Amino acid sequence: MTDRLSALERHWQKPWLYFLLLTALAAATPLAFAPYYHFWLMPLLLAALFRLTELKPQRRVSSGYWFGLVAYGSQFWWIHTSMHDIGGMPEIYAVPLTLLLPAFLALYPAAVFWLLEKYRLPRWAQTGIVLPLLWTLAEFARERVLTGFGWGAVGYSQIADYSPLAGFAPVGGIHLVTLATVLLAGWLVLAVNNHILRQRLLFAAAALALHAGLTLPEIAAGLARFANIKGRLQRKAGIRGSVILDDTYNANPDSMKAAIDVLAALPAPRVFVMGDMGELGDDEAGAMHAEIGAYARDKGIEAAYFVGDYSVEAAETFGADGLWFAAKDPLIQVITHVLPAGASVLVKGSRFMEMEEVAAELTDPELQHD
Repeated sequence: MTDRLSALERHWQKPWLYFLLLTALAAATPLAFAPYYHFWLMPLLLAALFRLTELKPQRRVSSGYWFGLVAYGSQFWWIHTSMHDIGGMPEIYAVPLTLLLPAFLALYPAAVFWLLEKYRLPRWAQTGIVLPLLWTLAEFARERVLTGFGWGAVGYSQIADYSPLAGFAPVGGIHLVTLATVLLAGWLVLAVNNHILRQRLLFAAAALALHAGLTLPEIAAGLARFANIKGRLQRKAGIRGSVILDDTYNANPDSMKAAIDVLAALPAPRVFVMGDMGELGDDEAGAMHAEIGAYARDKGIEAAYFVGDYSVEAAETFGADGLWFAAKDPLIQVITHVLPAGASVLVKGSRFMEMEEVAAELTDPELQHD
């Protein structure tokens, strides 16, 4: 399923298809509001928008503006009706004035994506928390500060019979409903498209809980009690004040890159410890390991340690700051002596490499708890 989704997303990145999809998503937003009341549609449309902008991050701001322009233009057809059909304004004036308001309001979703690019955060935080908060704040500003025009707020799409998110309105008003809706959209993206199994399960559970009507504090409390799967990107206190990301359960090229993305968002110095990835096939294994070394280098990782027959390829592409070892014991001896204070460390490899032994040596046992 993941391979099919990836293949589909590669097609979505074609300029003409990307533009067509973006336009269709925005044009469909009126269906979520009265008088159609397809409330379930809004989280799906926003989730698709968020994923599209992830596929082309260099176009996030312009995509946000175009989405807003088409969406608000589709939703506010009644402005033209009131000016032309009821007020008698000539068409030559009514059409430009009708388009003027959406053209201004579209600046708000564009500003959301512009602000989002200013912060270098892990994907789960960026898409699952910061993006929904920025979207909600932008709609609040649109209604209360800069225009006084609150029509078309995402939360209004959920004020309908049978919408579970409508229950947030008595608690925090329409903007809490908006936050819940956009959170659901972001969590859907992270549940469907995520190479880190633990995060996929976590955000799928959160999305289901939100749709079932649980309050945000209840969901937060449940996520706080979510038990780590051993070896699945567990965060541990390490020696010399370091932070150890133990992701030693298994590895493939996609999950390696996803874990490196997490490491790249942590404070420097950042150290990548990589063991071989298994089950890739002799013909492709070397190239795939080399690709991971180059990916870590391009992400700005300051130092790396590699172990295993194929990981030598990764060490070569990583460059002078990468060291390769034929076995784990000498790697452990070196890294435990030279690891910088306060380092952020990712340890990852396929199950047969038993990289948890490296993670255990880097972990400070006095600071661990059950």
